[in-house]
Amino acid sequence: MSDIFEKASTVMGSTRVYNTVVTSTVSVKASYKAISASRDSRIGIWPGFQATGNPVAIAAATDLEGEVTLTVQGYDFNDGPYTVGFIVNNNTGNDSICATVVLVNGQYLKSEVTTLIVTNQKNQDGKTYLTVQYSTPDGNTPNRSLDWIYLFNGSQVVSPGQAVQHTPVPSNDSRGSIVIVTDSPLTFGNDYIIEYNPGRSTTAISAYYTFKFGGR
Repeated sequence: MSDIFEKASTVMGSTRVYNTVVTSTVSVKASYKAISASRDSRIGIWPGFQATGNPVAIAAATDLEGEVTLTVQGYDFNDGPYTVGFIVNNNTGNDSICATVVLVNGQYLKSEVTTLIVTNQKNQDGKTYLTVQYSTPDGNTPNRSLDWIYLFNGSQVVSPGQAVQHTPVPSNDSRGSIVIVTDSPLTFGNDYIIEYNPGRSTTAISAYYTFKFGGR
Protein backbone atom coordinates (compact mmCIF):
# COMPACT_ATOMS: atom_id res chain seq x y z
CA MET A 1 0.00 0.00 0.00
CA SER A 2 1.41 3.40 -0.94
CA ASP A 3 2.14 6.16 1.59
CA ILE A 4 -0.25 8.44 -0.31
CA PHE A 5 -3.10 5.90 0.02
CA GLU A 6 -2.31 5.43 3.72
CA LYS A 7 -2.29 9.15 4.53
CA ALA A 8 -5.45 9.82 2.54
CA SER A 9 -7.44 7.06 4.21
CA THR A 10 -6.56 7.54 7.88
CA VAL A 11 -8.00 9.86 10.52
CA MET A 12 -6.96 10.05 14.16
CA GLY A 13 -8.24 11.86 17.23
CA SER A 14 -7.49 12.19 20.95
CA THR A 15 -9.12 13.44 24.12
CA ARG A 16 -7.17 16.48 25.30
CA VAL A 17 -6.70 19.07 28.03
CA TYR A 18 -5.88 22.66 27.00
CA ASN A 19 -6.07 26.33 28.05
CA THR A 20 -4.69 25.36 31.45
CA VAL A 21 -4.14 28.53 33.47
CA VAL A 22 -3.14 29.24 37.07
CA THR A 23 -5.77 31.73 38.22
CA SER A 24 -4.40 32.11 41.78
CA THR A 25 -1.80 30.44 43.97
CA VAL A 26 -4.40 27.83 44.98
CA SER A 27 -6.52 27.52 41.78
CA VAL A 28 -6.04 26.19 38.26
CA LYS A 29 -8.54 26.44 35.40
CA ALA A 30 -8.49 23.86 32.60
CA SER A 31 -10.53 23.18 29.47
CA TYR A 32 -11.03 19.71 28.03
CA LYS A 33 -12.43 18.13 24.87
CA ALA A 34 -13.31 14.44 24.96
CA ILE A 35 -14.00 12.00 22.14
CA SER A 36 -17.01 10.64 24.03
CA ALA A 37 -18.99 11.85 27.01
CA SER A 38 -18.56 9.52 29.99
CA ARG A 39 -19.67 9.46 33.60
CA ASP A 40 -16.29 7.87 34.38
CA SER A 41 -14.24 10.92 33.32
CA ARG A 42 -12.61 13.50 35.60
CA ILE A 43 -9.92 16.17 35.68
CA GLY A 44 -7.30 15.96 38.43
CA ILE A 45 -4.12 17.74 39.48
CA TRP A 46 -0.93 16.27 40.93
CA PRO A 47 2.31 17.77 42.26
CA GLY A 48 5.22 16.84 39.99
CA PHE A 49 5.78 16.06 36.31
CA GLN A 50 3.45 13.03 36.08
CA ALA A 51 -0.10 12.11 37.04
CA THR A 52 0.87 9.34 39.46
CA GLY A 53 -0.69 8.47 42.79
CA ASN A 54 -3.79 10.24 44.09
CA PRO A 55 -4.65 13.70 42.75
CA VAL A 56 -4.78 16.52 45.29
CA ALA A 57 -7.95 17.87 43.66
CA ILE A 58 -10.50 16.46 41.25
CA ALA A 59 -13.52 17.65 39.23
CA ALA A 60 -16.09 15.87 37.07
CA ALA A 61 -15.55 16.04 33.31
CA THR A 62 -18.57 14.11 32.05
CA ASP A 63 -19.49 16.25 29.02
CA LEU A 64 -17.95 16.17 25.55
CA GLU A 65 -16.18 19.41 26.36
CA GLY A 66 -16.06 21.86 29.20
CA GLU A 67 -14.04 23.84 31.70
CA VAL A 68 -13.25 23.08 35.33
CA THR A 69 -11.54 24.90 38.18
CA LEU A 70 -9.41 22.99 40.68
CA THR A 71 -8.80 24.67 44.01
CA VAL A 72 -6.56 23.28 46.75
CA GLN A 73 -5.52 25.03 49.94
CA GLY A 74 -1.97 24.42 51.08
CA TYR A 75 -0.42 24.33 47.59
CA ASP A 76 1.14 27.11 45.53
CA PHE A 77 0.56 26.39 41.84
CA ASN A 78 2.99 29.17 40.92
CA ASP A 79 5.83 27.29 42.62
CA GLY A 80 7.21 24.09 41.10
CA PRO A 81 5.81 21.50 38.69
CA TYR A 82 2.16 20.36 38.60
CA THR A 83 0.36 18.03 36.21
CA VAL A 84 -3.27 18.48 35.19
CA GLY A 85 -4.75 15.30 33.76
CA PHE A 86 -7.89 13.88 32.14
CA ILE A 87 -8.52 10.56 33.88
CA VAL A 88 -10.98 7.67 33.65
CA ASN A 89 -11.80 5.19 36.39
CA ASN A 90 -14.58 2.61 36.03
CA ASN A 91 -14.13 1.21 39.56
CA THR A 92 -10.82 -0.37 38.58
CA GLY A 93 -8.95 1.04 41.56
CA ASN A 94 -6.41 2.71 39.27
CA ASP A 95 -6.94 5.79 37.14
CA SER A 96 -6.23 5.58 33.43
CA ILE A 97 -4.41 8.75 32.38
CA CYS A 98 -5.73 9.89 28.99
CA ALA A 99 -4.26 13.37 28.55
CA THR A 100 -2.07 15.74 30.57
CA VAL A 101 -0.70 19.27 30.72
CA VAL A 102 2.42 20.00 32.79
CA LEU A 103 2.86 23.42 34.40
CA VAL A 104 6.10 24.66 35.97
CA ASN A 105 6.00 27.74 38.19
CA GLY A 106 2.57 28.52 36.77
CA GLN A 107 3.69 28.34 33.12
CA TYR A 108 2.88 25.78 30.42
CA LEU A 109 5.67 23.24 29.83
CA LYS A 110 4.19 20.44 27.71
CA SER A 111 1.07 18.40 26.96
CA GLU A 112 0.53 14.73 26.16
CA VAL A 113 -2.41 12.79 24.73
CA THR A 114 -3.22 9.17 23.91
CA THR A 115 -2.54 8.16 20.31
CA LEU A 116 -2.98 5.03 18.16
CA ILE A 117 -1.65 4.00 14.77
CA VAL A 118 -1.69 0.77 12.76
CA THR A 119 1.88 0.09 11.66
CA ASN A 120 1.44 -3.31 9.98
CA GLN A 121 -1.52 -5.26 8.61
CA LYS A 122 -1.71 -8.64 6.92
CA ASN A 123 -3.97 -11.63 6.34
CA GLN A 124 -2.56 -15.05 7.10
CA ASP A 125 -4.09 -18.49 7.70
CA GLY A 126 -7.66 -17.15 7.69
CA LYS A 127 -6.96 -14.41 10.25
CA THR A 128 -5.89 -10.77 10.20
CA TYR A 129 -2.89 -9.54 12.16
CA LEU A 130 -2.81 -5.82 12.98
CA THR A 131 0.20 -4.29 14.72
CA VAL A 132 -0.99 -1.29 16.72
CA GLN A 133 1.37 1.25 18.23
CA TYR A 134 -0.04 3.16 21.18
CA SER A 135 1.20 6.05 23.29
CA THR A 136 -0.31 7.38 26.52
CA PRO A 137 0.89 10.12 28.89
CA ASP A 138 3.90 9.53 31.12
CA GLY A 139 2.88 7.82 34.34
CA ASN A 140 -0.04 5.88 32.86
CA THR A 141 -0.03 2.14 33.62
CA PRO A 142 -2.26 0.61 30.91
CA ASN A 143 -2.43 -2.98 32.15
CA ARG A 144 -2.98 -2.05 35.80
CA SER A 145 -5.61 0.50 34.76
CA LEU A 146 -7.40 -2.12 32.60
CA ASP A 147 -6.96 -0.27 29.32
CA TRP A 148 -8.14 -2.09 26.18
CA ILE A 149 -7.88 -1.52 22.42
CA TYR A 150 -10.95 -2.24 20.27
CA LEU A 151 -11.38 -2.84 16.54
CA PHE A 152 -14.66 -1.99 14.81
CA ASN A 153 -16.09 -2.10 11.29
CA GLY A 154 -16.57 1.30 9.64
CA SER A 155 -15.01 4.69 10.24
CA GLN A 156 -17.34 6.15 12.89
CA VAL A 157 -16.44 6.38 16.57
CA VAL A 158 -18.68 4.09 18.63
CA SER A 159 -18.85 3.15 22.30
CA PRO A 160 -17.20 -0.15 23.29
CA GLY A 161 -19.61 -2.95 22.51
CA GLN A 162 -19.92 -5.26 19.52
CA ALA A 163 -16.34 -5.07 18.34
CA VAL A 164 -14.71 -7.17 15.64
CA GLN A 165 -11.99 -7.83 18.21
CA HIS A 166 -10.64 -6.34 21.43
CA THR A 167 -7.59 -7.00 23.52
CA PRO A 168 -6.15 -5.71 26.80
CA VAL A 169 -2.95 -3.71 26.76
CA PRO A 170 -0.56 -6.27 28.28
CA SER A 171 2.10 -3.90 29.61
CA ASN A 172 2.31 -1.13 32.20
CA ASP A 173 4.62 0.86 29.91
CA SER A 174 2.91 4.09 28.92
CA ARG A 175 3.74 3.42 25.26
CA GLY A 176 4.33 0.33 23.18
CA SER A 177 2.70 -1.93 20.60
CA ILE A 178 0.33 -4.89 20.51
CA VAL A 179 -0.89 -7.29 17.83
CA ILE A 180 -4.64 -7.67 17.35
CA VAL A 181 -5.60 -11.03 15.81
CA THR A 182 -9.10 -11.38 14.34
CA ASP A 183 -11.08 -14.64 14.11
CA SER A 184 -11.69 -14.08 10.38
CA PRO A 185 -9.82 -11.95 7.84
CA LEU A 186 -10.62 -8.28 7.32
CA THR A 187 -11.70 -7.18 3.84
CA PHE A 188 -9.26 -5.37 1.59
CA GLY A 189 -10.29 -1.74 0.99
CA ASN A 190 -12.94 -1.67 3.75
CA ASP A 191 -12.97 0.99 6.47
CA TYR A 192 -12.10 0.06 10.06
CA ILE A 193 -11.47 1.96 13.28
CA ILE A 194 -9.40 1.15 16.35
CA GLU A 195 -10.18 2.82 19.68
CA TYR A 196 -8.30 3.12 22.96
CA ASN A 197 -10.69 2.29 25.81
CA PRO A 198 -9.31 3.52 29.17
CA GLY A 199 -10.10 1.82 32.46
CA ARG A 200 -12.57 -0.69 30.96
CA SER A 201 -15.12 2.11 30.92
CA THR A 202 -18.21 1.24 28.86
CA THR A 203 -18.42 4.82 27.57
CA ALA A 204 -14.97 6.49 27.55
CA ILE A 205 -12.69 6.61 24.51
CA SER A 206 -9.35 8.42 24.72
CA ALA A 207 -8.09 7.94 21.14
CA TYR A 208 -9.11 6.53 17.78
CA TYR A 209 -7.54 5.79 14.40
CA THR A 210 -9.43 5.00 11.19
CA PHE A 211 -7.91 3.17 8.23
CA LYS A 212 -8.68 1.24 5.06
CA PHE A 213 -7.46 -2.31 5.31
CA GLY A 214 -4.62 -2.85 2.87
CA GLY A 215 -3.49 -6.34 3.84
CA ARG A 216 -3.74 -9.31 1.52
